[in-house]
Amino acid sequence: MKKIIYQTLIVLILFNTMVTAQIINMDTNSPTESGIYYKDLDHRLDPYVGTWLYTEGNTSLRIKLVKKEHYLVETVHKSYYSDFIVGEFQYIENGNLVLDRIPLLDDTSINYFDYSITCFSIYKLNQFAPFPEANPLIRMLRASYHDPVKTFIDFLCVLAVNDEIENQKLIFFFKRMIGGSPGGVSLDPVFPTGKYVLSKVP
Repeated sequence: MKKIIYQTLIVLILFNTMVTAQIINMDTNSPTESGIYYKDLDHRLDPYVGTWLYTEGNTSLRIKLVKKEHYLVETVHKSYYSDFIVGEFQYIENGNLVLDRIPLLDDTSINYFDYSITCFSIYKLNQFAPFPEANPLIRMLRASYHDPVKTFIDFLCVLAVNDEIENQKLIFFFKRMIGGSPGGVSLDPVFPTGKYVLSKVP
């Protein structure tokens, strides 16, 4: 009986914490405090959700992005809730399937940081604008790309969406961050670094 009461109390405390957590707009704030819910109140993440395709000849890169809401993030120094964009990809090179990780988006047991693409903040207006194709009034997403094969490499990437509803494009740019190669292993990721302009597909 004591065990049941104890478990019930824990559930109620956790539920009360989730309900009463202070909500802050993630568009204008970076996670700095524990117990806060950094929510996408302005729906800045929504235009990125969907499946995007880049093709050049018989080589293609398909990226699928989904929005995760009220996701618990726990670090050494703090824990907080936030909304995120996560993504996976399918890469076909010269007609041959190299890797397809898109089905992993349906696996709810995967940790946020284990997806290939994880968005962790929204750039402020005009803070970072490497893309002339992007509307300067649309905030870009700062993210990271985790190569599923070369797991020892970290990549910084930026996502941007143009404002043409009928011809929506996703601009995906990523580059390798400074890091060494263990035992002289190639630092090339599954698909080449650089800028990709992808079209939205069903």
